[in-house]
Amino acid sequence: MEHAMSLENSSDAATFEVFANSESQNRQILEYLLNGGVIDPHIAREKFGCERLASRIFDLRELGKEMGFKIITYKMEYTDRRGKKKRYARYALAGGGKS
Repeated sequence: MEHAMSLENSSDAATFEVFANSESQNRQILEYLLNGGVIDPHIAREKFGCERLASRIFDLRELGKEMGFKIITYKMEYTDRRGKKKRYARYALAGGGKS
């Protein structure tokens, strides 16, 4: 027997909302990259409300395998005001998207 998701159940509704939200974020981020944007966690949070950019990039890389585009990663590093080294990633489309 197949399980149908019931949105009346609060945990199912939350799961559906997370799924729908991630799909919307995937579309927004891909459009941003296609228009030549370079994205990092700060930009993703500010522009798209995305707290899990690495997960969205994973989804888009899988899509890229089917559609023929590639996302590249730039590994960034800086020293915070306490002298600790911090790392983060920036992402862009190989070829830079549209000019």
